[in-house]
Amino acid sequence: MDNPYAPPKDLSNNVLVRGFDPKKDTELSVEGDLIVCSDNATWPDRCVICNEKTDSQKFTRKLFWHPSWLYLLFLVSWLIYLIVALIVRKKGTIHISLCERHRNHRLVGMLLLWVGIPLSIVAIFVGGTLSSHSSDLSGIIAVVGIFGILGFLIAGLILIKTVIPRRIQDGMLWLKAGKRFTDSL
Repeated sequence: MDNPYAPPKDLSNNVLVRGFDPKKDTELSVEGDLIVCSDNATWPDRCVICNEKTDSQKFTRKLFWHPSWLYLLFLVSWLIYLIVALIVRKKGTIHISLCERHRNHRLVGMLLLWVGIPLSIVAIFVGGTLSSHSSDLSGIIAVVGIFGILGFLIAGLILIKTVIPRRIQDGMLWLKAGKRFTDSL
């Protein structure tokens, strides 16, 4: 009698165990200025921005995409846009490499977002609480906080950018990466 608690003998058809398919997942193709790959693809050990050789350290990017026309819903209501975007968005995952310089750029961008924006919010509140004591100083601090949020948000998003999804459909991803990397394919 077979043991019902024994592990299965053939796991080749199990998607959870199979996971990475080196024949399918390392193939990248180029359509115009976009890189086309399958979901969960592992990209070569070259920086996706400048095409420099990297160590074999990969980093996983979970990407989301929805059709551009959805942004028109934002004009009606940001809440309606958010709900519809969350429902119709497509997801994909890739495993990419970055050179040390661009890894550091990404780290600085994340620090700007996670530290700079909260400090700017604190500056707005400090400016608001000081308004009863000194109107000039409180106004300056509050304005610096408001521009700080915008500045840190823009700078952080620019620095953390690695690849940009242009379309995700049927398990395939169309992505914008660095020109040198794309040209090398």
